[in-house]
Amino acid sequence: MDHSSIVVITGANSGRGKAIAIELAKTGAVIVMVWRSKERGEVALQDVRNLSGNKIMQVLSCLDIIKQPMDMNFILACLCTIKASQCLIYI
Repeated sequence: MDHSSIVVITGANSGRGKAIAIELAKTGAVIVMVWRSKERGEVALQDVRNLSGNKIMQVLSCLDIIKQPMDMNFILACLCTIKASQCLIYI
């Protein structure tokens, strides 16, 4: 992956989601981190930036795609409008 690759990762503030965010950020991909807890998410964002060296990230915080299906529709709509390689990782 490279700077033209955009990866949206749900559950990115801990566990597998965070680990995937770190590894893909190391490749230079633009990471869009999605989480429900703003406080835990902001800590995770700093961790991913520090451990990957990749500062090109976006954040969609406080989205709950399980309780609010419209949030998933929002994510998918965003991906459809971006002219780049895209990937959605749903954890």
